[in-house]
Amino acid sequence: MRWSLRAPCAEVETDYRSRVEGSESKLGTVRDGLLILKSIVRLYVRERPRQLYLAFSIGAAIAALLIAAPVFVEYWATGLVPRLPTAILSGLTMMAALVSGAVAVILDSVVTGRAEAKRLSYLAIPIIMAETESD
Repeated sequence: MRWSLRAPCAEVETDYRSRVEGSESKLGTVRDGLLILKSIVRLYVRERPRQLYLAFSIGAAIAALLIAAPVFVEYWATGLVPRLPTAILSGLTMMAALVSGAVAVILDSVVTGRAEAKRLSYLAIPIIMAETESD
């Protein structure tokens, strides 16, 4: 479940007009696009860490299994492990996958707690009713 403040909101009409004739935009396509992409990634990591870290965890676990498969096949066939560095790499990759999965669970609970605290502090604000004009 995703948390939100569930605060009331409203639309505000805004006047739009054309750019003044002869003026140029101050936006840079690549530079500003990279800044926007950086902001999107930062927000995603901050607000949805479970999805990010679980995706990394699943990818690392699959990579570890693919790396380990030939080592296991050779071990079952000969009883030897001639590719020890590959076996170590596979084990370390699987450990990284497990740690990433644990980080996903921990960070998700932190995000949920932070959202609950934000909602409670919002609810603690006293309601101020706007006076309406009567005819």
